[in-house]
Amino acid sequence: KMVIHMIRGKLNRKKRLEEVLFEEGRRAEREYWYKVEGIPYDTCTDDQIDAYLRSFVALIANSREGLIYARKRAVRVSLGTHVFERVVPEFFVRVERPIFTIFDVMPVQNPLNSRPIVVEYRFPRYLKLADGSFARVLVAYRYGLTLPEIFTYYGLQYADEMFFLWRHIDKSLAVAKIDRILSRKIQSERVEDADYVSKLRSLAERLGAGEDLIAFHLLYVVKSKDPTTLKEKINELKDRLRGCGVELDDPSVYQDELYYCKTNFLKFFGLETHYTDTESIKAFFPFVGQGHYDDGGVFIGFTLTGHVVYLDIFKRYNYNFVVLGASGSGKSVFVKTFLRRLVHQSRIAVSGIDPENEYVHLSQEFLAVGINVSKGAGLDPIKMLVKGYLELGQVVDLLTETYGIEAKHKGELSYLLKKYCESEREPSIFDFVDCLPPYLK
Repeated sequence: KMVIHMIRGKLNRKKRLEEVLFEEGRRAEREYWYKVEGIPYDTCTDDQIDAYLRSFVALIANSREGLIYARKRAVRVSLGTHVFERVVPEFFVRVERPIFTIFDVMPVQNPLNSRPIVVEYRFPRYLKLADGSFARVLVAYRYGLTLPEIFTYYGLQYADEMFFLWRHIDKSLAVAKIDRILSRKIQSERVEDADYVSKLRSLAERLGAGEDLIAFHLLYVVKSKDPTTLKEKINELKDRLRGCGVELDDPSVYQDELYYCKTNFLKFFGLETHYTDTESIKAFFPFVGQGHYDDGGVFIGFTLTGHVVYLDIFKRYNYNFVVLGASGSGKSVFVKTFLRRLVHQSRIAVSGIDPENEYVHLSQEFLAVGINVSKGAGLDPIKMLVKGYLELGQVVDLLTETYGIEAKHKGELSYLLKKYCESEREPSIFDFVDCLPPYLK
């Protein structure tokens, strides 16, 4: 009887595994993969961040189940004869139907097909991959009652890959599940259970108001060229996310199955499922790119997270550009470097106000003409025109933009300005304005 029972158990396990494989094959036929560009989270306005978070919630809500996959990619950046190597994150999403979103997305082939395969599982320590690296999969098993936004991205700074899998729970089943948990917890006298019950009741109210219940898993993959460094990176990742209220564990079993991160395999092997609603899912927002890239912009450098920054100030909402920093932090060095690269790249004209004569010795490098304010011209555009520092058209454009004069009056303004400069009057912007007809003042 025992032998028959063991055989039946193996047959049932094999049948369940075949069902899982069949379901995975069916899902692969109807999946859509997109590459998602990260947003410059730190430089976005609050309204922009809210718009991105709403779009993220819509992305989760509009697909019954899906997967977000993030990985790090090494890139090379050239500046003259110098070559810099940096690691930047890439984000991919798998959904059941085509998506329409404010994110910058591009359809791609399944990126998981390019991952190095597992060639050896050295139980219970690590996986050995085909590219010669060692890897370990960590699973998030406990979450704080409140989570900081983009905490998943913080984890990616220490890990090499991240997987966020989700599926929707039917609302009737969701309410029944919450009721069962409440009935178990409501009699408890522990403080943490009282807080948990309060959160569950709040969740039930949100579900009643129209939110969906989401079941999810969060996994991180850490890789390294040697086991010692791998262990150090794992500890750093655990410490970082523990500070965000998330506990990670690297189970000794099923590491190879977890590495391939098959949705139905996770259910088959009994990985604990966690739940949240579509409003609270905002904290899991991962699409963060701390770098900045303007096509044709000037290479600035790298952020603290290693992202490349290319800036074209003429593609901003306005052309104002200010450099802030404490004394000695490198503002002047940055401005000199930026202007030099800007001039050599685009050959545009640069005008600078330098009361401390800090940039005078660079005027030749910039092919610039220095204006000494001690000669009496100051910053009066009329005096600069008379002394030959500015041309008539430049002064007309300056006055038109500064004082909001309509373009149809530029011709008349040019004529009046020319006559004024030919007169015997002492040139002055204030005197010139006094001489203008009322409709131009």
